[in-house]
Amino acid sequence: MSKILDKEYIEEEINEISLPLVALRGIVGFPGVQLNIEIVRPISLKAFTAAATVHDAKVILATQKDISIEEPTEDDFYDVGVIAEIKHVVKNPQGNLSVVFEGLARVKINDIKTTSGFYLAEGVIREEKSPARITKELEALMQEVKNHLKPLKDIHPSFTDDIRMNADAIVNPGYLADFVASSAIIDYKNKQTVLEALLPKARLEKLLVCLEEEYMLLECEHDIQMQVREKIDRNQKDYFLREQIKAIQSELGDDEDDELRDYDERITKANMPEEIKEKLYKELSKLSK
Repeated sequence: MSKILDKEYIEEEINEISLPLVALRGIVGFPGVQLNIEIVRPISLKAFTAAATVHDAKVILATQKDISIEEPTEDDFYDVGVIAEIKHVVKNPQGNLSVVFEGLARVKINDIKTTSGFYLAEGVIREEKSPARITKELEALMQEVKNHLKPLKDIHPSFTDDIRMNADAIVNPGYLADFVASSAIIDYKNKQTVLEALLPKARLEKLLVCLEEEYMLLECEHDIQMQVREKIDRNQKDYFLREQIKAIQSELGDDEDDELRDYDERITKANMPEEIKEKLYKELSKLSK
C-alpha cells in the first residue's frame, strides 16, 4: 500500500479492485453523494445485475467523454470514476430501472474489458481522509465557495436554499467541493474536472473556476430570458389592445372606417399646399387611433 502525503491531507491507494461498470451520460458521480440514475441500455442493465448478484451491490460509475455516443467502447470513458453502492431500486412503468447509488470513493480506472455482455472495470480506489487540520488557506477557499452559492438561487434552474444551507454546514473541504460540484455545477465536463482533482485544496480551486465560469453563463442566459419575456409580455399587451379596438369598432360599426377613408380621399384630391396636406394626414392619423 502506497501513500501520498501532503501537509494537510492524506490519501491512500487501496489494492486494485474489479467491478461492473455502469456508464453515465452527462452526469458524474461523487463520493458521499447520492445519485439517481435511470438505467436503460442493455450493457448497463447487465452490469447492474452482476453488481447486485455477485459483487455485493458495488459498481464503478464512469462518465462518457462524448454524450452523443450510444454504445461507448472502452476508450470512451474518463479514467477517473467513483465506486458506488446500490441503495434503492424502482422499476418504472416503461420497464427501466431507476436506481439510487451512493458514491463511496474515487477510483482511478486502469483497464476496462467486456465480459458476459457488460463492462468490467479494474482500478485503484483513492480513499480520502480528513485533513489533519484546516489551514487558513483552506478555510478561505471554503468560505469563498460558500459565498459563490448565495447569488445562484435566482438564476440556477435547480439550486435551492436547502442545498445552500447544507453546503454551509459542511466542514470537510474535500466533501464540500464534491457536494457543491454535484449540486451547483451544470456542465458534466466541469464536474469531471473537480472529480479528477484528488487533493482538497486543488479541488476547491478548480471548483471556484468552474463556479465563476458557469455563473457568468447563467447570468447571460437569465438576462436573455428576461428580455425575451418582456418582449413577449409587450407583444401580448399590444395584441390584446388591438383585439379590444377591433371589438369596439365592431360594436360601433364600420361608419368610422368609411368616414376616415372619405377624409383621406378628400385630402388627396384637394388642391392645397403639401405642408397643409401633411398636417391634415397627421391629424387624420391621430383620429384613426
